[in-house]
Amino acid sequence: MLTQTADSGRRARDWLASFGRRPLALSSPYPVAECLERLAPVTTPRGRTRWFIDPRTVGRPDPLFTGELYRSRTRLTRFAAAGGRNAPVYLEVSLEPTADGGTALRGWIGRPAGAFQATLFTVAGCLTSLGVLAAGVVQLALGHLIGLLPALLFPLPAIVFTGIFVLNRPALEAEIAALVDQVHEVLGTGRD
Repeated sequence: MLTQTADSGRRARDWLASFGRRPLALSSPYPVAECLERLAPVTTPRGRTRWFIDPRTVGRPDPLFTGELYRSRTRLTRFAAAGGRNAPVYLEVSLEPTADGGTALRGWIGRPAGAFQATLFTVAGCLTSLGVLAAGVVQLALGHLIGLLPALLFPLPAIVFTGIFVLNRPALEAEIAALVDQVHEVLGTGRD
């Protein structure tokens, strides 16, 4: 019984963690300096609004990434997703030279606060469900049939709060894949 509880606890932690940051390792055939040179023209430190109203950007193609480029810490998000309704997915890696003259990009990808948000909303949904159940039981104990409705429908808040993250999971996975694909286009990367 204890093993089954430990397994379900581990599965729950893994599920909640999947909404946050994940380790990532990519390799590029280009040296570190060339990787930074390739990323520089397609990356802007400015947001969408500042990019479009700046007269210096007239005639230039839209950048692929918003972020910071440093050898020790490169942090990128897709330019197209930076102004979206969902929190953007970030790629944060360090660029390290490899023995064959290429570059290893090691770090993480995902939403920095995603696991915390999933945990918070799941706990809030469960607590709301318990509150609804308690209200229904109290009403029934006082002899009011109106308490039957909350007593029967108490799982709904937990289902709705958790369902928000379950339904947004494909969008998160698609955004991670799109970011990795764009980095691959620029740097010719492959997974390690």
